[in-house]
Amino acid sequence: MREQVTSGRAGAVALNVAEFGRTSIFRDRLLVVGGTERGDFALPYHHVTAKQVAVGGVTWPFVRRASNRYADAAVDIIASHGCDLVEVHNRGPLFRHLANRLGPRIRLCLYLHNDPQTMEGLRTTPERTRLLQRASRVYCLSSYIRDRFIDGIKGLTDRIVVLPNGIVPLPAERSPRQKLILFVGRLIPEKGVEELFDALRRVATELPNWRVTIIGRAPERHRVRYERSLADLKAIWGERLSRMGSLPHPEVMRAYACAAMTAVPSRWQEPFGRTALEALSAGSAVIASRSGGLPEIVGDAGLLLDAVTPDAIYAAILTLARDPVRREALGRAGMERVAARFEIGLLSRRLDAWRDELLAA
Repeated sequence: MREQVTSGRAGAVALNVAEFGRTSIFRDRLLVVGGTERGDFALPYHHVTAKQVAVGGVTWPFVRRASNRYADAAVDIIASHGCDLVEVHNRGPLFRHLANRLGPRIRLCLYLHNDPQTMEGLRTTPERTRLLQRASRVYCLSSYIRDRFIDGIKGLTDRIVVLPNGIVPLPAERSPRQKLILFVGRLIPEKGVEELFDALRRVATELPNWRVTIIGRAPERHRVRYERSLADLKAIWGERLSRMGSLPHPEVMRAYACAAMTAVPSRWQEPFGRTALEALSAGSAVIASRSGGLPEIVGDAGLLLDAVTPDAIYAAILTLARDPVRREALGRAGMERVAARFEIGLLSRRLDAWRDELLAA
């Protein structure tokens, strides 16, 4: 309902839908329904708004939850186009509402980008079991997400499959790699920002020829705290530190392609970790935590931290900075891993095969 789809502001779900859609054999038969303006979204798109409820001739927008009114509007679009297969991204309550309104003929799938046990309508085993009984398939971005979904569930688990984010490989010709340490992501404690900043303070004098780029914003509740930390870093690194807010996705990808290494030191159980995937695809050596789905992405093509501490990040940065041969080897291994496991065409064909199977049933 709130997912941004316009280029430069698109969220992770919108990027997933666009990338799979562009490479799908069903490209001309896809309809994307969302609650924000289309902008330059590349696929056929319907912007719907939550219906207002009329009582006694008066419109009352707050009579029912906005999410349910949005679901009603989405049902109208789906029904008017005669859709046979519907994929709901990341919203258990929306899935249930569509299931009740659309009836049993429509094939309904749920596409999970996050830990289901932290999401409304999916937190408990009975909730997930009831949803699974109606779902034709549940797609999970990682084995970590799948394991969290099936926790406590008996039966029907063959409907739950792993389908990671895919990515379009970058051109082989790229600018020379720079002595640059990159961080991309929200400035929140869960992303290991504090530990990374501490490590960067310590490593600055030991790497006089290196630079740091930080791309991302802090939410309002953390803004003052991290602006102060960034000011401290700026005082140490000087002009060697660049800080940017949100950037269009192509610009972020160019930053990965320039960076010798990218830090993804998440403290929480990262359900997938698109940042790590993008860095690997660009040949940037990755330092990541061994949490959630990150080890599935990085494998042996990066440095995995057993603990997210300033000492561990500091040691990993120095290791890669002082060993260009290993750094380059990890960069090549990352690109090879992405080509073998996460190339968008490969994963799109897998998704289309499942769609074909469900449509033929």
